[in-house]
Amino acid sequence: HENGVEKFLWERGKEREIEAVQTAIHHFEPKHSLQDCHSLAITIVDLAREYQIDSYLVLSIIQVESTFNREAISPKGAVGLMQIKPSVAKWIAQKSGITSIENKESLYIPELNVKLGILYFKYLMGIFDDSLVTSLEAYNIGPSVVKSHLNENNEIPENKAHYARKVLQTYKIIKTEQYSLQLSRLD
Repeated sequence: HENGVEKFLWERGKEREIEAVQTAIHHFEPKHSLQDCHSLAITIVDLAREYQIDSYLVLSIIQVESTFNREAISPKGAVGLMQIKPSVAKWIAQKSGITSIENKESLYIPELNVKLGILYFKYLMGIFDDSLVTSLEAYNIGPSVVKSHLNENNEIPENKAHYARKVLQTYKIIKTEQYSLQLSRLD
């Protein structure tokens, strides 16, 4: 009996999380249809839960990386929602047993891009002792650059440490918006 209640609460929480994530996506990118926002929200919540990463953090990374533009390409060749470089995508896919990367174009598929981005971020959290700020900076400028800065100065230089701040500011906005939305439903 208790297991059924736990499953019900888990699923109910998941439904609310999907709704909240969908609302946040639509807030940041109102040109996307509600159906597109819902589909992406399901992807983000499912993968975030599977890999135990906060879905609002994933949203924040996507907002800072690509502003929810699935077709985004950075000057350094990173692509898609989570701005994954093809070489990193190939490496993380091999490391994780993912075989669905056929070519660079497959990185534009939101489900695959988000999955690879989450797996890469989770990997970075592992090598940087679960340091959120350091892992975010490594996501942006690369783990070897972060390691060299940490070895030289024991900190990331201020001119390189802006990315984590932007992601965490976005995270705070999303959390505040969701809190306000929940409060408004109580009225």
